[in-house]
Amino acid sequence: MRYVFHRSVVVAFLKGDISAVFFLESCDKATVAVPQIVLARLGTQIRRLDPSDVTAIIQERFARVAVEIPRADWTDAVTQHYLRIHGALADAGPELGRRAADAFEIATAAHAAAAGATLILAEGTAPLPIPGLPVEHWGSEPRSGKEPLRP
Repeated sequence: MRYVFHRSVVVAFLKGDISAVFFLESCDKATVAVPQIVLARLGTQIRRLDPSDVTAIIQERFARVAVEIPRADWTDAVTQHYLRIHGALADAGPELGRRAADAFEIATAAHAAAAGATLILAEGTAPLPIPGLPVEHWGSEPRSGKEPLRP
């Protein structure tokens, strides 16, 4: 695996951000992964949306993302990186200590660190300050929001 997707970039796919969708469609699916915890968090948030045409589109896109993007498994190496990252943030002082409380963010970064992969975030998303963790930002251009993700 070469890239691990942060929640923000999966949200960009769900919103139809053309840059994020284009990059995903143009890369080898064997090089990307999304942690299960990201899908679990987004799935619970989507379940709480009021029924509407927009919600139906988001649900359809989420189902396709869940099928098309491979998972990053939670391994012992992920746990070790999680503990290291959490400890470093908590020890860095109150500002970063507050960010250490976001278990989802740390878990996503730990998956990327354990795989030696680049963490992919949506444009404008601030990454956790983790030395040695490569980070890239994908996407920023809106799309109509009506067409589904293409395979």
